[in-house]
Amino acid sequence: MARTKKTTPAKQHVISVRVDDLTLQAMDLLVEAGLAQSRSEAATQFVRCGVASSESLLLRAKGLAEHVRSLRRDMLEAVKERDIARVQELLEADAGLANARNERGETAVLLSAYYRAAEIKQLLIERGAELTLYEAAAIGDLELVKAQLAAAPRLLDSHSPDGFTPLALASHFGHAEVVSFLLERGAQPGLLGRDGRLNNTALQAACAGQHAAIVQLLLARGADVRQPAEGSIRAGFTPLHVAAGRGNIAIAELLLVHGAPLDARKADGQTPLAYARQQGKTAMAAWLRERGAGE
Repeated sequence: MARTKKTTPAKQHVISVRVDDLTLQAMDLLVEAGLAQSRSEAATQFVRCGVASSESLLLRAKGLAEHVRSLRRDMLEAVKERDIARVQELLEADAGLANARNERGETAVLLSAYYRAAEIKQLLIERGAELTLYEAAAIGDLELVKAQLAAAPRLLDSHSPDGFTPLALASHFGHAEVVSFLLERGAQPGLLGRDGRLNNTALQAACAGQHAAIVQLLLARGADVRQPAEGSIRAGFTPLHVAAGRGNIAIAELLLVHGAPLDARKADGQTPLAYARQQGKTAMAAWLRERGAGE
């Protein structure tokens, strides 16, 4: 009978460092900066670097974290300025900057959509930017939207880190196929954003983006033409206020057909007509007046 050979368990090598409050602060700085996935990994990095004292650890961590924050700020500013050469330069220095985000949670890809930087958006995606449901909705990637919701259905009416729903993002950027899919899945068109400044609905987002076809889609699914926004700079804005401020008569007409109130007042008392005049939209103001709107 053959004898089975006993195997000796492999020895586990444990890296230890003296842990005090300063060391923990240093570890946390590396984790927050994305330079380590955990305190344990941060400790391993410190050991490899040969840094011994807690004070030295903290100083080194602060320097590394600030360097990373500076690069991320540079990346996001370059995106906002639509400086593709600078974006390319930063990506060459650190490919991970494709996933840079600011304190509001806005990623480089989302900012490229917000600032209409299409070439930069494509470059970031090609360089491996990770896309969540919110980026997918903002850039109109229907297949990715489907995949994300299949994996996490609870995200349908969720809010992005900067406060917008997938439906509002797709509506604002004019992605009709994504809007249709989200509505079919049961997305709520009346859900308000949580960004603080706008706190608007998908219908108002579509009006702001001036996408008449999407306005029509949302209205057909029961979007409320009377529902006001609640944000600090849009308090009381109805969809008609938004269309009036953009000077988009085609959208305003759609809203009126569906019962939008001509004389609704936003928080400062302005009607859509008064707001159109303030924004210099003279053709819109005349059109509203012809339909009986008041100041």
